[in-house]
Amino acid sequence: MSKGEDTKNKILYAARDLFYEYGFYKTTARMISDKANTNLGLLNYYFKNKNEMGRIIYSSIRSSFDEMIKEFFPDMDELTLFLFSSTLELYLCITNDNYGRFFHEFIAEPKNRRTTQQHIQDVFFRYSQAYAQSPLYTTLATLSISAIKPVVVDYALTHPGEIDTDTYLRYYLEQQLHFLGHDKKEADSFIEKVHQYFISVGPRFTPVMTPLV
Repeated sequence: MSKGEDTKNKILYAARDLFYEYGFYKTTARMISDKANTNLGLLNYYFKNKNEMGRIIYSSIRSSFDEMIKEFFPDMDELTLFLFSSTLELYLCITNDNYGRFFHEFIAEPKNRRTTQQHIQDVFFRYSQAYAQSPLYTTLATLSISAIKPVVVDYALTHPGEIDTDTYLRYYLEQQLHFLGHDKKEADSFIEKVHQYFISVGPRFTPVMTPLV
């Protein structure tokens, strides 16, 4: 590993640690540079801004969980992985305050929200049964689905314990299944899978997914 790569990784490591502890909003560039034992000039050299660091870290967390899912379910197809991964993330947002806060603050940034929308749209374009008749329908479905999770997470964070986790998960899954043209009853199988594992993140958003049986 080159010195430059090592410095970049140190900065990301520090940012990941601080985002976990203080959240995305409260973490400043100065805090990251101090934690990484470097200077602000190097932060600006390697990254456009704090948001770029957040996108790299967020993508890394999601990718890590997706890899774990593939290990436990090697035969899972792309659409099933998408649905299970998105359900797992919502579960994590509701049950882990550190991740829920990070997601809520991170996804509020317009550029991050658009990136998520594009990912959802790509999947819906390939798998939505309504797309062949109406591409516009799929675009509107994408906007609807991408709006649900941030709103649900916001409510769960500000009204802890008011609605049980499975109700949140089932509602979110049913909306996706509806737009994809699938039976809403399929939601139960995804929720059952989630409950077969201990799912969390440790310090620095270290992914944890362990079978309970």
